[in-house]
Amino acid sequence: YVESGMGRHGDAEVVTNNHFDQDGLAGVFALAEPDVAMRHRALLEDLAAAGDFGTYRDLWIGEDERLTASEEAVEAGRVVIADEPDLDIAVVTVDPDLPATWGHRFTGQHYDGVHPMALHNATDMSGIALLHGARYRYTDRYETWVQCRSRQRRTRVALLPLARRLTEADDVRWRADAAGALAPTLSHEGESSLTPATFLTALRDHLRTAEPAWDPAVGRRAPG
Repeated sequence: YVESGMGRHGDAEVVTNNHFDQDGLAGVFALAEPDVAMRHRALLEDLAAAGDFGTYRDLWIGEDERLTASEEAVEAGRVVIADEPDLDIAVVTVDPDLPATWGHRFTGQHYDGVHPMALHNATDMSGIALLHGARYRYTDRYETWVQCRSRQRRTRVALLPLARRLTEADDVRWRADAAGALAPTLSHEGESSLTPATFLTALRDHLRTAEPAWDPAVGRRAPG
């Protein structure tokens, strides 16, 4: 919009946003300081992408070190990523001997296992199933919350029914975020008594058969 000449907002003199996050801040700044924004376009785009899509930025130190460690683990084969295009998910298997690490998503979401930016740079699948020893986790990426124009994304399903079934079969309690959360996660307390194969079979079956639960076009639960 800035590059096109900013000619479509009339005589408006105030820039605002309905929420505060990284990409919102970048957008407000670009409209308020268009000349400066164009000189630093790559940096602002990187900041916005880090906020919404969990890809690169290098503006912090401690978290960057965890990101680097996660990337090195992927490169060394201690984190194996297997894409399953038919379900639009990636199965991530972490070496059980690899110490657990973590990273943040935008809005402060805490992601355990491997830094999410390392995973999102390595796979474009819409869902991430992570296995680290006896700890399992599944997350729908943010891209499934919005209308994605770059490619069709898998439609979200409600994860709570699966959490309930897994709790019945496991020795630990499973939990799940609502389908309308920015990046809903299925996870559990402590160490699971289920095998990785049992977890993955249940997850795949649920993703294949459950009814759609989120419509990004209207920002609410899908009809039916």
